[in-house]
Amino acid sequence: MDPYGHGMRQASKQGMHESMESCAKSIRPPEIGPAARRLYEASGAARFGLPEENWEFCLVDIAVAQLGPSMSTAAFIRFCGTLHLAELALGRSCALGLEPAWETLIATYSAAILAAAISITRPDETVGRELAQSLWTDLYCTPAKLGSYTGRGALENWLKATLYQANTNRFRSERRFVSLEESLCPVCLELAPRDLAEAETTLLVEQSMRAALREIAAEDRFLLASYYVDGRNLAQISAMLCVHESTVSRRIAKLLKRLQRGMCRRLRMRGITSDFALSLSLDFDLKRELS
Repeated sequence: MDPYGHGMRQASKQGMHESMESCAKSIRPPEIGPAARRLYEASGAARFGLPEENWEFCLVDIAVAQLGPSMSTAAFIRFCGTLHLAELALGRSCALGLEPAWETLIATYSAAILAAAISITRPDETVGRELAQSLWTDLYCTPAKLGSYTGRGALENWLKATLYQANTNRFRSERRFVSLEESLCPVCLELAPRDLAEAETTLLVEQSMRAALREIAAEDRFLLASYYVDGRNLAQISAMLCVHESTVSRRIAKLLKRLQRGMCRRLRMRGITSDFALSLSLDFDLKRELS
């Protein structure tokens, strides 16, 4: 694959390495190493040359963001079992600028991305091909962008969402006085949000989660706040509620799934597909909202 802007890509690669080094200072629950090693082998990350320590830092950061710093090793393993591990390994390897990963990424997803781009811009197929090429060029020149993929949803959906955002930006710059929906075909309107502008999407996510939080009981909010905001561990919460730790763990897991379903339901009502709604809901800052 010919490099697109090799200098910029090298700078982004260096930045990603520095980010990974900083991850080493993150909270690391005990006995994570062996579990992360097994997940490393299962993901196939070795074939891309992704360092095992970077893989562990990646998993811990994603898990801590979702489960909180007091997560147990068992919770970590359960959580990682929900991830698209092979796709996460591919995305993070690309973020580090590893060429075998880029070759796999292009070979695996170029046809789907091209088809989506042509659907967005039809009847002008040439523009669609240019849009698809611009996505790969942008990601190759700034590979650290792929570091934002967390493995919670399919990598193909993440790439398509990025493509839709690129088309939104292109459309707004070239045809400011025509509605965005007029530029999208019906199929793409089913796949993408009505408007993927970052600020508007963020606001929509926040509103949907707040509405979902209002539906749960005060006792459940207290439980989530104790865990995510106050930083209490399962043992402390179980002692406070006079129940077993496993009961607290199950309740928190069920509450998170309930919030996620409520949030996704509201996002789908606004034209956002299930997979993309799921990826948005899983990146939501629950601690901030409960504070």
